[in-house]
Formats: sequence, structure tokens, C-alpha cells
Amino acid sequence: SAKIWRDGNLLVRTLVENGEPITAGALSSDGTTLALGFENGVIELWNTSSGERLVRFEGAQQVTQLAFDGKSQNLLSTDLNGIVRLWNLVSRKATEIKKQPGSCAAVLSRDSRFVLLYNTYTQTDSKSTAGETQPKANVIVHVLATGTNNAIPNTSGAVTGAVSSDSSQLALVYEDGSLGLFKLSQDGLAESQKKIVLPGQKFTNSCFSSSGNLLAAATGYGLSLWDVTTGIEQHRVVLDADAHLLSVDQVRGETWNPFSPDDRWLGLNSMEKILVRPVDPAKAAAELEVRALTQSEKEQFRVGLDELVDVQTD
Repeated sequence: SAKIWRDGNLLVRTLVENGEPITAGALSSDGTTLALGFENGVIELWNTSSGERLVRFEGAQQVTQLAFDGKSQNLLSTDLNGIVRLWNLVSRKATEIKKQPGSCAAVLSRDSRFVLLYNTYTQTDSKSTAGETQPKANVIVHVLATGTNNAIPNTSGAVTGAVSSDSSQLALVYEDGSLGLFKLSQDGLAESQKKIVLPGQKFTNSCFSSSGNLLAAATGYGLSLWDVTTGIEQHRVVLDADAHLLSVDQVRGETWNPFSPDDRWLGLNSMEKILVRPVDPAKAAAELEVRALTQSEKEQFRVGLDELVDVQTD
């Protein structure tokens, strides 16, 4: 089932239809449409207000990731075989971005200009060793308008990626816990700008603010906010010692955005509760506890801050 919450506390709707386990979910930027992916490969779109199922796409392999673009006109999906598709929600037709079997995670830019492919392993054609894979590939920027794939050199160690809202900047988190910042051209070519290492800490995920001026990077202790232009850390949001950010899921490649649309607030889910606090460190005392998490929510929870609309799957 999928549960729709508003204002953090009000459960407004529970969706139960397919009967299959839900393996991926995404909420449109305006909060009106919920995309659900299932173990049997089916993708469904639901109206969050009426509870009506809008469309159903058939699939063959378990859906592992879903993400809308900024205008909710396209939906990105990945499956257990590593196949990456872009669904046009107007024509209801899919384009295969990555066709070769193997593991892969992907990021769709908000303007649907680029698809970022990372953490990619491709199965070999060898019949002697089942499941044999080639070495991990460099990160690829796929240009949707031309179908061009631009590989970024020396990025095979990247485990998560983020693209700014205007598609001019790129952030990559590496296996060693470092963070790389890149400038993106209109042709999808990436130029390395800065590499950030925090002594004693490892980055696990990152996300640009709506303006693109700030980068939120998750670590073991909470959040680190960086000025993208100067590459200087602005301040840190420290969670309790036994807490972590449940929104950060680098294994499943979940889309993660802690910023509110106006960049004034951060939404954080610690181990016990959902918190909303100002981006401005001088106003940190204004932190709000939206609500405590139930036991089932602690096991698997996704939070979106566009309208404080939360999506729980179980």
C-alpha cells in the first residue's frame, strides 16, 4: 500500500490496488501525482487528491527507481536489469536511455535536458560465468535532444549524482566519501571544478537548492551546506548521534531533495522524527518537529517538502 500524508500529521489517503510489493515511488513537484513501481515491473500513476489511478504501464522486471522532471511531463524509471527508460506522460510512450543489462542508477534533470547514468556495471556476453560483470563505467551524461552519451573521465567511483535545476552544475559523491563539483555545458560536457573532502567524514548523497547557489551534502552526522560558487562550507546541520537521514538511500538511488521550493527550509527525517529547520544558520532555533515516526515508517520512509507531502510505502 501507499499512504499520502499532508502537513506531516494528516493521513489523507491509502492506495491499495496492485497487490504486488511496492519497490519504488516518486511524487510530482506539484504534489498532485504519485508514481509507484512494483516488483512485477508495473508502473502506476495516481492522483493524490482523488485517489484515482491515472495510468498503468506494463513492465517485465522489478522497478528500482522512479523520478519526475520539474514539470511532471516525463518520468524516469530503472529496473532490476539496469534498463533505464524515460516515459512521456503525454504520449504515454517510453524511450530506452540505457538498453544493456547490468546495474545502473540514474538522475533526470528538472528540465528534461539530461539523464545522468552512474554506478553502472554492464553484464558481459560470457556464458562461462553467470552474472559476470565488466569493470564499473565512468559517469555518463545522456543528452535527450540528440541521444549523445558524454562520459566524464575518472568518475567510475561515483555512487550518487545530482544536477542543478538549470542543468548547469553537477555534483558526484564517490566511494571514498569525497564530493566532486562540475560545470555542465549545454551540450552535456562536464568540466571538473572542485573536489571536497571532509576529514573523518564521508559524503553519502547531495542535492542542489532550487536556485543552484547551495549544495546540501549528507554525511554520517547530518547535513553540510556549501556555497557552490566559492566551494566554501556555510554551516552544518548536526543530528543526534544515533540518527541518520532516512531520505538518503544511495543503494536504491532515490531522488533526494531536503530543500523547500523557496530554499528557506530544510526537511530532515532522523531516526525518530521529521524535522523542518531554516537554511539560514542564524535562525536554527526555529527548528520544528513535524511529527514522530511510527515503527513501520522508521523501516522505510520517504519525505518531500514541496508541500510537506510525505509518501510512505509498506
